[in-house]
Amino acid sequence: MARVACSDSSVDIRKLSDEIKQGLAAFARPLFLRFLGAFKIMKVWLREAGYDLDRVGEDHLYYWDAPTSTYQPLPIYVFNKIQTGAIRF
Repeated sequence: MARVACSDSSVDIRKLSDEIKQGLAAFARPLFLRFLGAFKIMKVWLREAGYDLDRVGEDHLYYWDAPTSTYQPLPIYVFNKIQTGAIRF
């Protein structure tokens, strides 16, 4: 997971996805992006919350969608599929 300390509305997700795809090998790409509204460093809390939608609060989470090669918002049904192993990375 990569943490981005800015509003996701100020970021072009498609362009960011393309830059990450071109700049990093497949094994090095973050599977999740988390956009934080706050700039405060909260390493322990972020690590514990992970990508659990119940614990991320107002942060916006995106996941790497391999079929489209872009980051997509992480809705609850995709989160559940990841948790059950229906979606694998």
